[in-house]
Amino acid sequence: MTAEVNATLKELRSSVESLGPAGNVQGDLRRTLDELRAALRAFKTLSDTVEEKPNSLIFGREKGADPVPRARK
Repeated sequence: MTAEVNATLKELRSSVESLGPAGNVQGDLRRTLDELRAALRAFKTLSDTVEEKPNSLIFGREKGADPVPRARK
């Protein structure tokens, strides 16, 4: 039974270390948060563009004259 308790304690220590500042979970969480921030910035840019120019959803972000729709061929 002592061997099982020691093995369990070893696994528990390993799990707790992975949660610490130098652990794998901490690094994964930081990367996930960085990706979430980037996605939110991109969404903010998109929402600002659509708010300023709603037809950009159809015609894209052209910086020039108003786009003229093309007729079907």
